[in-house]
Amino acid sequence: MELESIKELLSAKAFVIPEYQRPYSWEISHCKDLFEDIETLIKNDFSEHYTGTVVLGKTEDKRPWGGKNHQVWEIIDGQQRITTISLYLAVVLHKLHDITKDKEYKSRLEEYLVLNFDTIIRMQDDMTQTCYSSLLETGQVNIAESHPSQTRLKESYNYFKKQFEEEKAIERLKLHKKVLLEKLKFTQYELHDAAQAGMIFELMNNRGKLLTTLEKMKNYALYISYQHNSNKGTEINGAFLTLYKNIEESNLSNQEEQMIRASWLLFIDHKVKTWKRYEGFKTQYPLHNQEDAIKIFDYIVFIRDIFIKHYCSIYKFSNPEFTDGNALEQRWLNAIHRCENIATFIPLLVATRYHFYDTKKISEEEYINLLKTLEKFSYRVFLWAEKRSNAYQGKLFELGHQLLNQQISIDKIIQEISVAINQYWSTQDFQYGCKEMDTWKIYPTRILRYTLFEYEIYLLNKGNKKNMKPEVLWKNININKSIEHIYPQTPSSGSQWKKDWRKKEDKELLHTIGNLVLTSDNSSYSNFDYSEKRGDTNKPVSYQSSSALAQEREIASKYPLWTPEQCRQRNEELGIWILERWSSDEINIPTGYTYDESEDEEDI
Repeated sequence: MELESIKELLSAKAFVIPEYQRPYSWEISHCKDLFEDIETLIKNDFSEHYTGTVVLGKTEDKRPWGGKNHQVWEIIDGQQRITTISLYLAVVLHKLHDITKDKEYKSRLEEYLVLNFDTIIRMQDDMTQTCYSSLLETGQVNIAESHPSQTRLKESYNYFKKQFEEEKAIERLKLHKKVLLEKLKFTQYELHDAAQAGMIFELMNNRGKLLTTLEKMKNYALYISYQHNSNKGTEINGAFLTLYKNIEESNLSNQEEQMIRASWLLFIDHKVKTWKRYEGFKTQYPLHNQEDAIKIFDYIVFIRDIFIKHYCSIYKFSNPEFTDGNALEQRWLNAIHRCENIATFIPLLVATRYHFYDTKKISEEEYINLLKTLEKFSYRVFLWAEKRSNAYQGKLFELGHQLLNQQISIDKIIQEISVAINQYWSTQDFQYGCKEMDTWKIYPTRILRYTLFEYEIYLLNKGNKKNMKPEVLWKNININKSIEHIYPQTPSSGSQWKKDWRKKEDKELLHTIGNLVLTSDNSSYSNFDYSEKRGDTNKPVSYQSSSALAQEREIASKYPLWTPEQCRQRNEELGIWILERWSSDEINIPTGYTYDESEDEEDI
C-alpha cells in the first residue's frame, strides 16, 4: 500500500474496468465538487490532497503503451473518480494545446490518456469505450449514446469544458494540470487474488467509506467467498454484472436502494423493521458461521435470476410508450404507476410475475385480476381516502413473501386486499362520496387528474374498440392547463353565463366534477360562452370541431346547452361511472379482524 499521484498511476500501468463493475455514474454535482476542490487547492497552494483509495487487481495481460509493455490491472474500486479525473485532465490538456499550439500538451495527452483512440483506461464494454475514447481524443462523441452511463460521461466532460470556455490565462490552466497530475494522492491497494477484494472492502466499509448498500453487499459476499474458500468469486461478479446491466438499461440507477430493500422484504424477511441495509445482511449471513454465511449465495442467485428482471420490467411499464409486454398487463401496471405508490406493491408484483411468467403457476386471468385489485386499492385508499403511502404495506409485503414461497393462493390474496379496501374506505362511504357533488371541491388535484384520465380511456375503448390511448399524455396533464371548467371561473359580464347561472349555483357547482373536463390547453377556451366552446360559432378551437379528447366531444354531442341542470346531470352520470369503475366486491370484514399497523413503517 502506498500513496501515488495520478501521474505516477498512469505512467506505469494500463487499466481495465471489469464488466461486473457499476457503469459510470457520476452526476454534474460530483464533478462540481471535484472542480471546487481543485480550485481550493490552487487558491491555498496546498502541496497535496488525499483523494481516496484505488483497489487494483492484477491480470495476466500486458499492453504496449508509449514504447513500454505495461502490466494490465483491473480497477476494482476507485474507477468513478479515476475516470472523471481523466476526463477533467483531457479537457485541460486540449485547452492548453488549442491556446498555445505547444506539442508538449498533445504529448502529455498521449502519454497519460489516449493515443489514436486507444486509452490507458479501458471501459467495461465496447460502446462505452467508444464514447470515452472519442471524448478523450476529440472532445466529442459522434455516436448516439445507448446507455445513461455514456450520457453521463459526455455530460461530465462538457461540464469541465464549460469551466474553461472563456479561459485565456495559460497559467491558470497549467496550475490545474499540475494539481491533477501531481497533487491528487491516492492510497493504492494491489491485489494478486481478486477474491481478496472482498476483504479489502470490508476493512474500508468499517472505516466509513461511502458505498451503496448493493456495493457493500457484493463486497461482503466476496469476503465470505474468500474466507470460506467457496470459489464463488467469479459467480458473484457475474451476478452483479447482470444486476448493473439491468439497472443501467432500465435507467433505474436512482432506485438502487429501493430495489435491494424490496428484494430483502420478498426473499429474506417481509417485516420492514428487519431491514437494516448493509448491517442487516451481515446479521442475516454472519461471517463466523459458515453454514449461514454461504446462504448469501442463494440470495444473490435469486436477485440475479428472478428479482431484477421482474423489478425492471415493472418499472418499464411506467413509460406509456413501452409496448413489449402483455397488453392487459401494460394497461393495469401503467394505471398503478399513475397512482404514484407503486413501491408498496413491488414485492407482491415481482412474486406474481415470477409465478405467471416463469413457473406458470398463475394464470393470466388471475394475474390481471390482481392488478385490477391493486389499482382499486390505490384509487380508494391512496387517492380517495388519502391514506399515507405506506398504508397496509406491511401486509402487502407479507402477501408477496407468502406467494413467492407458495404459502398462499392468488385468490386468497385478492380477497385479503378487497377486505382491506372496504376497511379503509367502505363501500357505503364510497357510494355516498360518489353521489355528493361537493366531494370534488375538497379532493387534491391528483385524484381529479387520474379520474378524468381514466374516464378518457373508458370513452375511447367503449364498444368494440380496444387498447385505444388518450391523445393527451399523462405526463403532460397540468392541473392549471389541462383541466377545463366548462362554466368558467370568471364569466364575463354580459355573457350568456350570467343569464343562465345564479350566484348560488356558481358556488355550488363550479368545482364539481360535472363541470370539469380534461383538455389539451384550457387557455384556448378562455371564458367563452358555451356556444363558442361547443363549436356553434366559427371559432377554430372547440369541443366538437378540433378536440382530440373523447370527453370534450361527448359533452358537445350530449349537451346543446350548459346550464346548472346539465351540470347536475353530468355530475350524476360521472358519479355512477366512478362507483361502477372502482367498486370492490362486498366482502364482509371477518369478526375480530385486525391489522397491525405497526408494520406500516415509513419508507426508508
